Amino acid sequence: MDLIRNWGWRAAWLSVGLACASNMAWAETVDPETPEIETPVIPNPNARFKEQIGDEEPVPADPKAPTTPEHLARRKAMTWYLSGQLQLSRSEIQPERAQTAEDSFRKAVELDPTFMQAQEMLVSLLIGRNKLDEAKAVSFTAAEKTEAGFDLIRKLAGQMARNNAESGATLLVDALQIKTLPPQSVMFYQIQRDLGLLYRLSGKKKESAESYRLVFDAVTRTEPAVLTPKQIQTILVDPGALFEEMGLVFLDSKQPELALDAFNRASAARGEQTAAHSYNLALVFRETGKPDVALVELNKYLDAQLQNKGRSAYQLLKDLLSDLKQESELIGRLEELRGKDRQNSKLSYFLAEQYVATQRLTEAETLILNGQPEPRDPYAIVGLIPVYRGLSKAPQLLKVSMMAIGLFESLSENGRNASMRERDPDIKELVERFEHEQEALIGDSAAMDGLVSHGRDLMKGDEPKIQFVEAYVLGKLTGEAERVEDAHDFYRQAISMQNDPPFDLYSELGQVYLNADRYDEAVAIYQEAVNHPSTSLQRNKWRALYLLSYALEFGGKTDAALEAITESRKASTEEGLDEFTGGILHAQIGWIHSHAHQHDKAIAVYEEVLKKYPKDARTLENTRFALSNVYVMKGEMAKGESVLEEVLKASPDNAQANNDLGYLWVDQGKNLEQALAMIQKALSLEPENAAYIDSLGWTLFKLGRTEEAVKELERACQMKRGDDPTLHDHLGDCYQKLDRKADAQKTWKKSLELLDKKKSNDDKLRKSLIEKLGQPVAK
Repeated sequence: MDLIRNWGWRAAWLSVGLACASNMAWAETVDPETPEIETPVIPNPNARFKEQIGDEEPVPADPKAPTTPEHLARRKAMTWYLSGQLQLSRSEIQPERAQTAEDSFRKAVELDPTFMQAQEMLVSLLIGRNKLDEAKAVSFTAAEKTEAGFDLIRKLAGQMARNNAESGATLLVDALQIKTLPPQSVMFYQIQRDLGLLYRLSGKKKESAESYRLVFDAVTRTEPAVLTPKQIQTILVDPGALFEEMGLVFLDSKQPELALDAFNRASAARGEQTAAHSYNLALVFRETGKPDVALVELNKYLDAQLQNKGRSAYQLLKDLLSDLKQESELIGRLEELRGKDRQNSKLSYFLAEQYVATQRLTEAETLILNGQPEPRDPYAIVGLIPVYRGLSKAPQLLKVSMMAIGLFESLSENGRNASMRERDPDIKELVERFEHEQEALIGDSAAMDGLVSHGRDLMKGDEPKIQFVEAYVLGKLTGEAERVEDAHDFYRQAISMQNDPPFDLYSELGQVYLNADRYDEAVAIYQEAVNHPSTSLQRNKWRALYLLSYALEFGGKTDAALEAITESRKASTEEGLDEFTGGILHAQIGWIHSHAHQHDKAIAVYEEVLKKYPKDARTLENTRFALSNVYVMKGEMAKGESVLEEVLKASPDNAQANNDLGYLWVDQGKNLEQALAMIQKALSLEPENAAYIDSLGWTLFKLGRTEEAVKELERACQMKRGDDPTLHDHLGDCYQKLDRKADAQKTWKKSLELLDKKKSNDDKLRKSLIEKLGQPVAK
């Protein structure tokens, strides 16, 4: 190849030399008196194109229609769009390219605001980078220019709903206010339809019914008709499914007649058999207080051996028999149904649950396994946990627990696929059953003893038989059961079995120590993770340092905690992490100062975070909650309230903001009725939140409704996060008001014990409790 290149170079110079020689020869023969005629130079626009032998001479394009500025803008926009796609494809390896891609998509949209592909890519990227406010701004701007922009808003709402259905619903409510949206257009009803679904997923039955009612009235009205048949089909998409969804929502909102109309239309749209429709009729009749008629309709569905309603049909049978005081017939009815339909797995699993409830455990095991050596699907796995727990079969219990944790961890309340459980009722029910069975296992000391004994047997000897996953699951279960020493041993075993141990092993073991208030040991485990040379742990060094800052501060080592979080921020920068992570780590400095009662320093840090990350919605919200709390701790209630009011202005349905502001008012004895409404709103969004139930109980106490307050506060104390000193203090005050003095003293003493256990620095509460208990106050 080099030889060819050298020869080409020499040939070129040779041709030049020959040309020069020729010119020189010509110059020698020309008549000096003959004037030289200059040839006019005509610019050749195609000169930059190198022609090959046989090529036709290129000519400029001559478009039939002249190129418009709009067309040129679209071409430039397409160039920026393709550039953004290229940058985005490389962003997984080089995270900094995500910003370049975002800039490219923005430029494309700026050049051509009607370029919807660029709009969609920009919005999706902004969502992925947690810039939700910017994503909203882009999509709303698009909607103001073209109807396709409303489709973009709907897609954005759907993506937001994957993490939080309420936030998606709020976005759609805002979209309805855009002036370019005609009030009775197809798009209007599509948004209302989507809103009905998201409200249902958010648990807002009333609002869901209202949105669906608007759509239902529009698509069913005939005199006069609001929409054409084609428009109706566009809105309904799948009439049978949507009418049935509406019927269920109407039924939940206590509108049985409307529900019946919707169910009838669903049946007509699907052309279903009478038996399939009978299930929905049974729901309506039960709601209207006719369980006997409902059972007749349900039997039509069950006798047809249909399975499309899953276990819901068998649960309805159980409920109806209970309504009719015929509970004893349930197992016999289920066995009879299974005898005719042995391939119906949902029926088999439901029957097995009833066997477990009546302690027929061996029959339940046989039914669930159905001749197989081990369970093959999630329902069987979950169903066997109480069976093996009851039969004291530790090896089998460990195996199904391993399988269950692997399946359901991501679907837990805080898991990465948590939203899936809200979108799919069957998944939600299954996950809730798993969580219930796991809590029952953790609370069963005999079953836990059996698991620990089995695990320790597997760890014996020079060559332990225990597998990594077995050690990890045993560590996880014993940690949640607050069996700290056992958790330590099993997590340590799991760590020793990996050359590159996962960060979660250190994170979870450290959390076990933190929960047990053993801060020095938590510090040691996180420090070990920081110093470990493995690739995965070094990649997660910033996480370990972040958690280390908590352990150090809880242990009273504020300066060391600040050093740890400073190192964490430095390590995260080296990893090229996103703004949301940067905001969390920055705000952690404020939390450390706040926990150390350095309120002014905490306020200054939180103000810095608000200024530095103005476009990150989650960072702004979390920081405002923290800032409000510091103001309250400092005694500046008005400022604390003002910060919460900012949150509510941006997000009126924010559960925490409604609760926190309501609680602040109650604690000061003002706006009690309004506070009650706000706290009840928070509880409608998060019914099992112990802190919100405490707020409700305290509000009822302040309103003089002490008996009601006691019921709520006692319920909160029994919940998983009910070991809160303030909660027990409130309950003690209620007992005292009811002249239950012994209960009050016992509960206040429990509150003080919790303060000591948690090493709380709430001196105000401590002093109040000591005075109530009649103990001498330390000077």
